[in-house]
Amino acid sequence: MKVIKCPVSKDEASFEKDCASCPGIAEACKVLDAMGLVVYPTDTVYGLACLALYPEAVDKVYRVKGRPVDSPITVTVSGPEGLLELTSITPEQAKFLGRLTGEPITWVLPALDIVPKRLLAGGRTLGVRILSKGCAAAIVDRVGPITATSANVHGRRSARKVEDAVAALGEAVDIYLDCGKTPIGIPSTVAEVVFDGEKVKVKSIRIIREGSIGGEALKEMLKAKPKLKKKPVPRK
Repeated sequence: MKVIKCPVSKDEASFEKDCASCPGIAEACKVLDAMGLVVYPTDTVYGLACLALYPEAVDKVYRVKGRPVDSPITVTVSGPEGLLELTSITPEQAKFLGRLTGEPITWVLPALDIVPKRLLAGGRTLGVRILSKGCAAAIVDRVGPITATSANVHGRRSARKVEDAVAALGEAVDIYLDCGKTPIGIPSTVAEVVFDGEKVKVKSIRIIREGSIGGEALKEMLKAKPKLKKKPVPRK
């Protein structure tokens, strides 16, 4: 077990800084490539990462957390394009959901066959969180999708500080990235979104877990129609 302190964070994790050059990120990625486990900060709580597309790594996450086999595990990507790698929505639909990148939301969408069944826990949908800044984005940009489940024992309180994650998971995790207290401290809102075929129109929304964004507030966000660019009028 190793705890790596962020060289620029002080009391609270910052997501405006460039984490790509942080030495801790390179070390964490080596651990992940070797099928190891890493605890990393998000804007909500600390997450427990493994390479999400490798079942043997995902099995470790289940064991370490004591997570029931019928509880699916969510995934982190670094941009809307990551939704296209893992789910069956269209590029336009991914762009539509991408408008809310930066908000503490996990989207539950139909999973592609590339997604390990272990992550889905017998279901057909996958929870995906887009984190375009901070440690998570820097890691995903190097190694691909990582798990986004909270760094705690299943059923216990989520870790807002790295010390809480260490107390819960201890030596079972290879590297802890310490970037201070997470800004929000409440897990993301988890919402299953069903589109109307290939249209950029939400057919239904089901709030699976209400987090720092209320369910009704999220539904209102998704009702807003995307602004379409006007086509240029050809000159005569």
